[in-house]
Amino acid sequence: MFKFCTFNVNGLRDDLKRRRVLQFLKLFEFDIIFLQELHFNCNDDVLKFQREWGGRVFVSTSPSAHSAGVGIAFNPNFVCTVSQSRQDQEGRLISILIHHGKSNSKLRLCNVYAPNVPSSRRTFFQNLNTFVHGPEPVLLGGDFNCIFSNNDRSGDSTNTSCFTGREELQSFLSSKSLVDAWVASSPQSPGHTWLHPGKGQSSRLDRVYVPPSLSMSGIFVHPLALSDHNPVALHFTFNNYQSQGRGVWKCNVSILDNNDFCTDLRNYYPLWCTLKPGFASIVEWWENCKVRVKHLMIRHGVRLARERRERIEKLQSSCISANADELAQILDEQRRGP
Repeated sequence: MFKFCTFNVNGLRDDLKRRRVLQFLKLFEFDIIFLQELHFNCNDDVLKFQREWGGRVFVSTSPSAHSAGVGIAFNPNFVCTVSQSRQDQEGRLISILIHHGKSNSKLRLCNVYAPNVPSSRRTFFQNLNTFVHGPEPVLLGGDFNCIFSNNDRSGDSTNTSCFTGREELQSFLSSKSLVDAWVASSPQSPGHTWLHPGKGQSSRLDRVYVPPSLSMSGIFVHPLALSDHNPVALHFTFNNYQSQGRGVWKCNVSILDNNDFCTDLRNYYPLWCTLKPGFASIVEWWENCKVRVKHLMIRHGVRLARERRERIEKLQSSCISANADELAQILDEQRRGP
């Protein structure tokens, strides 16, 4: 199973916010990530992001440092070959073709941030096929800034401009045989992703469209107090995909401050000392002890990561912006901790 996420981050040029968003993405171990409104307008922004993320990143930069900018990021452990990359000049679209698995099957990834202006949005959807032409199956996601029906919003029902562009978008979806992943999964919740609590408004602006042949195992909206949009996560399966594993383990020394780890180490070490007669030398025994300490660190690191995820999920389930400070604290702890 692989994890996909699309998230309108509403700006990532601020160092602290960027690190918190990246920590959230790492914590939930997403493999493919679509990001909108990066506000990146130069290569320095992209390079800084790529260094902190650690995996491959493809970005369509924006002419402005205050709007637009889209990117596709891959988990460092997600192995694929990228053969094509297409993007617009406004930081609103990026499309790449990936090859994965032993069968070398192909999938085109297309990340969009549609214009707010209705007339521009219509033209944007009319031109989508320019960037997504070809016979390969398409995974399309992002912030579409329009909806198809009143079921996709709550609050103000007088605004009709939010429907502008839906005919053009539907025409493209039909030409590629794409289905709305949220609708296809038939979840109980409305799946609204954009929230304006002060006005009691919400909309399902952020969506994922997939080919019917893609095997989905779940789709979720993560309430997250880091943007005015909530990320959408999709779990799916690639056939014949081979992972390269988790890579080389590195010790995070901050685990030495954890009381549970220190208590276990104090309790286990005297027992390990009783094993000395079974080794040919003290050096051989000590090498064995180091392996045991490593496994103990990994076990506690997994426990701490699980506890952090559970705390975040608890905050998400409450879905109240008042928890933004606590969520930020958890993500900062995760960034510093094991």
